[in-house]
Amino acid sequence: MVENRLVGMKSHSVYETPGDTIMAAAIRELESLTLDREIMQWIHSCPQKPLQPVRGGHFLQHGIERIDMVENCLVGMKSHGVYETPGDTIMAAAVRELESLTLDREIMQWKYILALKYTKLVYVGRWFDPLQQSMDAFMEKVTETTTGSVTLKLYKGSVNIASRKSPYILYGEDISSFENGKIYNQAKTLRDSSGCMVSPHECEQC
Repeated sequence: MVENRLVGMKSHSVYETPGDTIMAAAIRELESLTLDREIMQWIHSCPQKPLQPVRGGHFLQHGIERIDMVENCLVGMKSHGVYETPGDTIMAAAVRELESLTLDREIMQWKYILALKYTKLVYVGRWFDPLQQSMDAFMEKVTETTTGSVTLKLYKGSVNIASRKSPYILYGEDISSFENGKIYNQAKTLRDSSGCMVSPHECEQC
């Protein structure tokens, strides 16, 4: 915790990682991660242990995810804190990229909505709250297909996607392509969609 909430940290010696993007390495690096359901469950059940897939310290040189923030404490006051979370940031980016392949729209939306409440319950210490346990079951279910590999590009504080693949991928070019696909028929989809993608007077279900 930093006492002066208006002034950022001036000395780099107090940090554990070279998180300043100006001082970060001027070399682009590819970080490849392989995730499966067992790793996801291990992270979920043992959050206090280091993340094995990104345990190596070489990625710390890229200045990823140092947060200097003023936050609202549970007791009602504000505090000034500095967080250094390069491993968590890289892992979260990899998980999001895999989920973009394996989860449908509704599941992804609800996962992000529940994540806000989930983290708040953890923050206030309600780990064994019935609501927390119910959301645990939801999270375990939706991560059943979070399996695959992701390659990320690390450079001066940024984490960008280079490639992603999963055996549970929902994306298919022959279905999703608007130009070269042989299955997707845009005109027919507009006519038949129960979601009323056409104008109301053309859709009998509206």
